[in-house]
Amino acid sequence: MLLGAFAVVTLRYLKDVHYSLVTFIYGLVGTISSLVLCFCVNGHFDPPQSLRHWLYAVAIAVLTLIGHTTLTIALKVEEAGPVALVRTSEIIFMFIWQIILLNTMPTAIGY
Repeated sequence: MLLGAFAVVTLRYLKDVHYSLVTFIYGLVGTISSLVLCFCVNGHFDPPQSLRHWLYAVAIAVLTLIGHTTLTIALKVEEAGPVALVRTSEIIFMFIWQIILLNTMPTAIGY
């Protein structure tokens, strides 16, 4: 929670910086840290094997880009408090989408 609050406040502080630069740096840092952690944990990287898995990876990337871009733009035009409050509702939508799209009921431990 502290890192999430720090991220929102930092993004609000960077409101004068163009949103595409902030999103690019976010993606660059995320990619580099993911690759480093992947090689540290597994020792190798296995790319997606089928077209379906590649489409899933691209869909996740596009949705993450859209989500971070809209968060950055929202923090440019609104105060950090209301944006952080709306951002916390993401978990509720994830549970709803899990029930509707995956037809899976969430449990106390998440499995």
